[in-house]
Formats: sequence, C-alpha cells, structure tokens
Amino acid sequence: MIKTDKEEQRRGRAGNSVSDDSHQGGDCALVQPEDFDPRAQALALEAAALMGSEVAGINVIQHWTSGQWFILDANVNPAIAGGAFVEQKVAAYRSYLRDRIRQAAARPAQVHPFHF
Repeated sequence: MIKTDKEEQRRGRAGNSVSDDSHQGGDCALVQPEDFDPRAQALALEAAALMGSEVAGINVIQHWTSGQWFILDANVNPAIAGGAFVEQKVAAYRSYLRDRIRQAAARPAQVHPFHF
C-alpha cells in the first residue's frame, strides 16, 4: 500500500492521483497492509470486489476531522509500472500471479465434452 502525505491530500490538488503523486512533488511512503487502518482496507477491498477485481487501484482519503474514509476513485488497471515504488509493486504483482497459477495448477482439470 502506498500512503501519501496528509497535507497534500488536504490541498486537494485537482487532477492528481492522491495515492501516488510523488512524481509531482507529493510525499508518499510504502506501508505494510497490517500498518494501515483496517477500515480503509475493508473499504478498498469492498470496492475492488464490487468491480469484480482481485487487483485494483483504490484511492481513499480520510476526512481530517471525522476520521471517516472515502473512496476517491477505483481503477481495475492500477499503475503498477509507474509512479513510486515500481519494483515493490511489480514484485507484489508477480507474487500474486504465481499464487494464482499454483492454485489453478492444483485444481483438477475440467473436461467439457463436445456436443454435436
């Protein structure tokens, strides 16, 4: 997960990605999922599930007074090869794909007979 500087988020820089705007001067840090607010994680996972995607870019922002999380946008094609922490994002995606391939290989083959 990539977390941006809260001050940058409060400024609401129009047209910029809040999740990864380091290429435009925003500060961001790579955080482990267990160190990120579980409410934000649950919201992001729900958004991805609603889109039918296991891999997605979900940009969330926390209201500065109430602490409530909101979805800014959701993308089924996340910026894995761009922005900050490219090596870490590519490694995580590679690990995800390897796990999915192993899961598929472990399932028995399904034979569908042809009907003429």
